[in-house]
Amino acid sequence: MGVPGKERDLFSVKPFLDKSQNKKRKLKSSSKGELSLKKLRVEHKRLADVQHVPLLYENITEGQTILGCIQEVRDYELRISLPHLLSGTVPLTRISKAYTELLKKMADGDDQDEEVKALQDLYWPGQYVITSVTSIEDMGTWKKVNLSLMPQDVNSSLNAPLLEVGYVLPCAVSSVEDKGFIMDTGIASIRGAFLPHTAAQGADIVGVGSVLRCMVTKIKGDQEKGHWNVVLSADPEALSDATLPITSTTNMSLMIPGTAVDTAISKVEDFGLNVILAEYDGVVNRIHLKNPFDIIQQYQEGMQVRARVLYTSSMNKVVHFTLQKNIFSGGSNERFLLDFKEGEIIQNAVVYEARTVGLSVKLNKNNRGYCPWNRLTDGNRPPKQMKKIFPVGRKLICRILKYSYMDQMFIVSLQKSVLEQQLLSYNEVEVGAQVKATVKSYNDHGAEVAISKTVTGHISFMMLTDTQIKNPEKKYPIGSVLNCRVLYVMPEKKILKLTSKKLLVNSPYPIISEYDPSLVGTMSEGCIVRINQSGLVVALYNDVKGFVPKSLSTSRKVTTLDALFSLGQVVKFCITKVVPEKRNMTLTLRIDGDSVPGEKKPRTKIVDMRQKVSGVIKEIQEKVIIVTLTKEGVDAQLPVNHLLDDISKCGIVKALLREGDEVKDAVVFSIEEEIITLSLKASVHNWINISTPEQQGGFVRSATYPAVVLKVYTYGALIKIPVGEGGQQHIIRSKKLGDESQHIDCRSVGLHPGQTLWVESEGLNSKGHQVLSCLHTRNVQRKAAQHSIQPLYSCILNLKMVKDLIMRRGSSIDRQLAKLQIGRKLGVTVTKVKDSGLQVKLNKSQIQGFIPNDHRGPYTNVVVGQKLYASVINVKFEDKSVDLSSLPIVVKELQTSNTPKVAAGRRAKCKILQVQENFIKVMLISRDVGLVTYLPPLENELNIETKHINYKVGEEHRVNIVHVDGDIVLGVLRKFECKEKEHKLLSDGPSWQLSENASETKEAVEDIESDVEEVAEKYASLLVDYKKAKRREEIENQWKAQAAKKIKKEKEAETTDEEEGTKKIGKKNKKAVETTDIAEEEEKTVKKKVKKNMKATETTVTTNKVEKTEKKKGKKRKKDAETIENEEECDMDTETTKKKEGTEKKKKKKCKEDTENIEIKEEVKSDSDIEAAGEADLRGFGSASKKQCLSVGTGFVWDVPDSFADKGQSSESEEEEEDEAKKKKTKKMTKAEREAMAKQEEQRLHELERARLDKDRLPQTAMDYEELLQTSPNSSAIWIQFISFHLESAEVEKAKAIARRALQVINMREEQERLNIWTVILRLEVLYGTADSVEASYREALATNDEQKVHLAMATAYAENDKIKEASKIYYIMTKKYGQVLDVWIKAGIFFFRNKKFDEARNYMDRALVALEKKNHVELINRFGQLEFKFGEAERGRTMFESLLSNYPKRTDIWNVYVDLLTKNEDIEGARTILERMTGLKLKIRKMRGIFKKFLDFEKTHGTPQRVEAVKKQVEDFVAAAISRE
Repeated sequence: MGVPGKERDLFSVKPFLDKSQNKKRKLKSSSKGELSLKKLRVEHKRLADVQHVPLLYENITEGQTILGCIQEVRDYELRISLPHLLSGTVPLTRISKAYTELLKKMADGDDQDEEVKALQDLYWPGQYVITSVTSIEDMGTWKKVNLSLMPQDVNSSLNAPLLEVGYVLPCAVSSVEDKGFIMDTGIASIRGAFLPHTAAQGADIVGVGSVLRCMVTKIKGDQEKGHWNVVLSADPEALSDATLPITSTTNMSLMIPGTAVDTAISKVEDFGLNVILAEYDGVVNRIHLKNPFDIIQQYQEGMQVRARVLYTSSMNKVVHFTLQKNIFSGGSNERFLLDFKEGEIIQNAVVYEARTVGLSVKLNKNNRGYCPWNRLTDGNRPPKQMKKIFPVGRKLICRILKYSYMDQMFIVSLQKSVLEQQLLSYNEVEVGAQVKATVKSYNDHGAEVAISKTVTGHISFMMLTDTQIKNPEKKYPIGSVLNCRVLYVMPEKKILKLTSKKLLVNSPYPIISEYDPSLVGTMSEGCIVRINQSGLVVALYNDVKGFVPKSLSTSRKVTTLDALFSLGQVVKFCITKVVPEKRNMTLTLRIDGDSVPGEKKPRTKIVDMRQKVSGVIKEIQEKVIIVTLTKEGVDAQLPVNHLLDDISKCGIVKALLREGDEVKDAVVFSIEEEIITLSLKASVHNWINISTPEQQGGFVRSATYPAVVLKVYTYGALIKIPVGEGGQQHIIRSKKLGDESQHIDCRSVGLHPGQTLWVESEGLNSKGHQVLSCLHTRNVQRKAAQHSIQPLYSCILNLKMVKDLIMRRGSSIDRQLAKLQIGRKLGVTVTKVKDSGLQVKLNKSQIQGFIPNDHRGPYTNVVVGQKLYASVINVKFEDKSVDLSSLPIVVKELQTSNTPKVAAGRRAKCKILQVQENFIKVMLISRDVGLVTYLPPLENELNIETKHINYKVGEEHRVNIVHVDGDIVLGVLRKFECKEKEHKLLSDGPSWQLSENASETKEAVEDIESDVEEVAEKYASLLVDYKKAKRREEIENQWKAQAAKKIKKEKEAETTDEEEGTKKIGKKNKKAVETTDIAEEEEKTVKKKVKKNMKATETTVTTNKVEKTEKKKGKKRKKDAETIENEEECDMDTETTKKKEGTEKKKKKKCKEDTENIEIKEEVKSDSDIEAAGEADLRGFGSASKKQCLSVGTGFVWDVPDSFADKGQSSESEEEEEDEAKKKKTKKMTKAEREAMAKQEEQRLHELERARLDKDRLPQTAMDYEELLQTSPNSSAIWIQFISFHLESAEVEKAKAIARRALQVINMREEQERLNIWTVILRLEVLYGTADSVEASYREALATNDEQKVHLAMATAYAENDKIKEASKIYYIMTKKYGQVLDVWIKAGIFFFRNKKFDEARNYMDRALVALEKKNHVELINRFGQLEFKFGEAERGRTMFESLLSNYPKRTDIWNVYVDLLTKNEDIEGARTILERMTGLKLKIRKMRGIFKKFLDFEKTHGTPQRVEAVKKQVEDFVAAAISRE
């Protein structure tokens, strides 16, 4: 007990003595300066018990040095066993300073003088090391101890004057020299440490990265200069015998872990031993006695012992020792081998000591075990009367849990549940062993199974069953117990792969788990994991794979092995060759002579090539469907991508087909041996019907053939064509696929296996090889256009077949989609606004939709949740979604009709709705208005840049109708029209007949409900404003065109007749006429005129004028009806009219010029007229079936260019109508009006010239910028404004061209100006360019500018466009290349913090502290601390600033930043506390004046009057104190 009234020092383990007892005396040295053990022994007898507190995670401190033993060596870290069952981790970068520098050079790709050794070469389990605790991380349920082997950390308490000859300390190898090793002691004052080769005999030194104990044999130095040099020795026997004198134990810094001390036992206690030291307490825990089976009672006071330091506790001033004799025992370091494995069961373990906290058992004569109380039974409480239940000598059955290297004992368990477990750890698992596994769950790759409570594994779907099945989870539901065999195990990463294939689990053949040449000739079984053109890849055990060449896989002559083998198939093989160094193993399946086990002999020919057959589906596999032919009675395979020509729909059809369904009119596509391949592609079927026997038997020059893509390579595509006796394969080269480039990568142009191509034979080349070209290249475009009609027709028919199949067997959503007709009006709700369009959801339905930007119509400003009105233009079954359009003409007119008014051979105008892979969908705007028509893709069908170049959504074209079949209307653009006689389109083709017993959908499909009428009313009101804006835009464009035309004619007149030109324009306006881009300069004037004329027209239009106009329009419509019946006559009339106008042109030239400017004025309509038209136009939007006519009472003439009414009565003679309209309007111009118009035009040009001469005027046109650049060609600011000018008009290519031109003009010496332009180019490419264009510009910029600045500009461009991943890569490159530049690290930190990637930002800070010089560390921590306050964790920022200020207390700038950050973070009290601390600094008066001023301003803003007065009082006291000091 302690003395009453005296408080105990909590930081000491020393006992308190009674007042009656003498205090501990200071030991006096003898005349020779030595202490006798006798006196120490007497002194220690007076001491009470010293606390034997073991090492715990709770009392480990940072900087503490501990002796450890390597438990496991991993690729990037060492697992260290610490005393008392603890453990820690040494990362790769904490081995030694020299080793870290080597790793850095290797990562940067620099040349290295030394070879970088792996950790497995440098260290091994059982090796003792001295570690230093760098940090302790709280991981929630456990704590992670981070350790270091670096001498700088371990020897941090040492300095050179303390060292003496014979002292042992850990050192690291810095470099290997001819005569020895340069060592790193980690002590700053030691400038050189050398270990000769002669003194390193027997030491296992591998190279740089090795850390070992060395003994000082010689030391030289200068005490005044502080420079020392030492010579070391690593002789194992000398190190083992080296001890620290008892007199040196007065300095705890010298007692490094591993140091041996010859001492004596001062007291024996229940928890351990007390040993004698000069100044501190020394203890030995009971588990660290000399021999494994020693007990505490065997030791007595006064016994001489040699103890080694385990660790020191400087806070408690206690040194913990171990008496175990095999630690640093001398001799060569032998690899440590354990007698038992984890999980092994020990049958006859003998109890030799029982205590309340656990049980000590003897496993064999050399090894002991320890069972904690919680491992004795399955209960939660320890058993009572331990010594009674477990008497000494009792034999027990226990199981090894793990081995504690540092405590040299096994941890065991007596629990019944542990003893009964199949496997306890991954180390117990052996490759090839049979185990039982329980299915726990399924994921995308396979089944997760449990072998025991602590061991789990994975079974891939390929390894789950002998044959591949669709739903393995139904065969093996969760909870099923499977018999498995171990395929692969990696204990350190806890990876375990299994197979439950019965053929492998029950295989009697040996396990092949290594590349051993002695295995040649061995037979075994494996699983096929890959099939290619050259052979099979067979997976064995322990990640060993063997290759079976095609010649050794079968005795048959086949083109591909897919037909004979399948993935996951178990095969029997024989090993023929093994090359261990290359990890190659060659196998053969031809074991019994030349035959393959289980291989059937080829059958005789049953069916003919290209024969049409029927059959019943027998089995549906992943890639093929097995069909039993009805008449022949044999099985044939139908590849899934041969179900349709449109491969995007093949997966849908496969999912809906069932076993027992009938396949009709399938074509025999190829025959290889007895393997029959069928095809349901309509293109193949139709080709057989129209081709000649000569074409079917072989290739005929200029003949066309259907080809199916088998595989796509970089240089071309492997195709198969159903010609000859079994079908032929050919390579079609890239230059024959498209004539854009001969070096295109065919894998990136849209080719897919299973895709159908039409090819043409070009005959044989010089080498006798057949040359084929794709029909859809430009050189055969017209031919392709006509030839694509039949595939297009078949594609539409197949789509209807798919719809019928979905209506019978599809899900409710699929059937709702199938019922949606093109042209159906729907109400939809916006769910997301994208750059490409609007993501919507159909009201009261789960179906998603999409409205592209080209089809948004009046919906310009849309928000999420807004309801829209749209029409269906396409149904996508594969995505379960629809494409919609809100364009007024589409919403009003789009329709599908079973009885179209248009007939084949007629011509019409159309508007493009959608561009798809296999066809172009258009809507007629004449003849049968709104009718959906399909066009073939006339350009290259491959996905290259020129695909569908003739088609853009919204464009109008003239189309020739070539075929009409119910609601299927097909056409071709007139420019591709061919007058050759066309073949009759074939409508019959392959099909399928569903079996009656199939589970078809019987329930009715609910129609999609939508608030069409309500949304249509809102759409109508919105359309009125949309039409107004659009009409104004059209009128403005017309004014621009007319003005440009007028100026052009005046310029021509001036060149032909100078005098006449002078009268029209005037001398003052001559310069304006000579400008190169007059149309652009007149833009502002034109806009003013448009507004003025619009306003004038609104006020002057009257009801009488409207009625008069309607009468004229009535006559006009009547005339239009006549012209539809006589198209050719109309065209002739138009030509004659133009000729007559040409004869009068010279007579009335000036009159016509003036008239042209008045024409637009007559066409302008008022806003009220447009609004009335919009209301009339939308009366039919609510109902799709009924069309309403326009009301005459509205007083509006329906002649707006984008209107919908009377489209059916229009014809192709619109040019004639326009000419007639111009003639009528020209007569309305009076002489006074023409003179007024001429004066107005002259005045306009005069104002334009005056504005051009105004120097202070901002540039408005391209010409203005050109003039400005003439005076300042090197100004990047003007160039960038010019680029922005084009970008505002969406002229991206012009903007890029201007940027490139700027680089050519700006002087090469103007580096910053050129860099500014490059920055703009990079941003343009990131925003509008492709990945290739961005990369090319990036490289070019790096080659011509400062690389660091270019990297930064590139990273900024990526970050501005939210391309975080790309920007992160750039910053990583910058920090690697410019690691010594502070600004680079700060920019990277700002980027990561702004994008909320806090972990990456902090990681960059750690890297920066390593890479930067120490003088930059303060600024780095300062900036990153500010970023923590602004973006990250304020508490972490406080910690960083507190650390800075503790090391640099006189940096007032950091104090001020800290105060400002706390104030901005609304931590007023915190800021006040910092300011109070600042006033206590001892600085110069000038700096203190600034501090007090800041404090006073702070209190005036955030404090009270009392606080302000208190600060003033502090100032007065400070001034008084300063004066008194002076």
